[in-house]
Amino acid sequence: MKFKFLSFCITLFAANILFAQNPDKVTTQTFDNILDDGTAYLFVEGEDIAELSRINSAGDPLEITNDAARFIIVSKDDPIQTIKLDQWELDVVSGGLDVLTEDAQVSNGAALFDNWFPDPDRVGLNAGANTARWQLQFEIPATYFMYFHYTMYNRDNNTNFLNEDSVYVPPAFDSNSRGDWLGFEGTKFDTDDVEIGNSDRDGWMPLPKDVVDKGEVTTNDDATDDFWNGNFHWALRNEAVNMDADSNWVDDKGMTVQYEVTEEMVGQVIDFEISVREPYGAIDGILFATSDVLLEDYTQASMDEFFLDLSEGPSLIGDFDNSGALDLPDVNMLNNEIAGGTNNAAFDLTGDGTVDIADLNNWVSDQRKTWVGDANLDNEFNSSDLVVVFAAGQFELDADAGWEQGDWTGDRRFNSSDLVAAFVDGGFELGPKSVAAVPEPHSFAMMMFMALACLARFRRKC
Repeated sequence: MKFKFLSFCITLFAANILFAQNPDKVTTQTFDNILDDGTAYLFVEGEDIAELSRINSAGDPLEITNDAARFIIVSKDDPIQTIKLDQWELDVVSGGLDVLTEDAQVSNGAALFDNWFPDPDRVGLNAGANTARWQLQFEIPATYFMYFHYTMYNRDNNTNFLNEDSVYVPPAFDSNSRGDWLGFEGTKFDTDDVEIGNSDRDGWMPLPKDVVDKGEVTTNDDATDDFWNGNFHWALRNEAVNMDADSNWVDDKGMTVQYEVTEEMVGQVIDFEISVREPYGAIDGILFATSDVLLEDYTQASMDEFFLDLSEGPSLIGDFDNSGALDLPDVNMLNNEIAGGTNNAAFDLTGDGTVDIADLNNWVSDQRKTWVGDANLDNEFNSSDLVVVFAAGQFELDADAGWEQGDWTGDRRFNSSDLVAAFVDGGFELGPKSVAAVPEPHSFAMMMFMALACLARFRRKC
């Protein structure tokens, strides 16, 4: 029986479920993010994290690997399965479920999942040892309330969600979700009474079983049906659990949770984080809004329709013409944006606020998964690509060139800098990138010699 549980952990590793660390990822609010009733908002995708971190019992950072992380990114395209046996070898009430199912109502087809794994370095179930951090940028100063779009999965022998229903949240933006509660001055929920944080667990935030749908409340805590277990719902989360100075539970009505964006914070990149408490919750996204009555005014379905991208599966990143493929029109559109210096956010693949050569390299290497120099986009960079670009006759001319004509640096020209970029990328005659070997140190000079020889051949024909 132990081997069955171990096989689940091994499956996670084999499935290549990667954690995300992207320090340049910023979710930005614009002045268009205002509802008809005047509510300003910012919706951040669960998977658009800037950083995941993990610590041990001494507070030292630990490496995050595929089989050693509580927070992981899950997708409809490559689902994992929940466990069938728990750590005590008991049957899970609703085990073996896909996370996520192909019909899950999640934005962009992905979510942040609080996974369970047997971690000897973990401080404990309630430790907050794994943290997910997002980077946000607001344009509208205000008090913002927090909504989760979330679900819970059963992971034990209980028929309820008693052990799968909470995370830790911070007391403010640019604060951590544990220690910064100590000494924080807030208010007791639903009152104006001043409350001072006295526990690093004051940010204990339950995932509620009460779902509000335009004012109508449905309560479901049954782990045996499909109300949860992969079905996502919206909830306002504006109250934390009340803890005493010894971190013992007092009652469910702790501090009010709301987030201030001051004038000084406008336009600045600010952090927001959550940390783990009880595993097997999945967060599709977090909505910050200046209204705390959205679920009184709107249905769950209308919230989905307005705030979520429910296109079939994750959108194809870099498919700028929405053709369903990453092809020459896409890379040429990107090169035109780079050369034009527009910094159009739709082409900012790296999320750093600028559209430049880094975005082109991202499109080529990370999205299209090929080499710089692959002029015909057949997933290889070889002599046939050099033949194609030199035959186009644009080399060192002051004339517009596309990707297939040798513009591999985004300046709409084909010159020696494009050849340098291609050979520095190191893929010449190595075959498809996914199976290519690392080029030997002396190969760059040889490849440049071949390119210059090819150039000389074409010039002799002119």
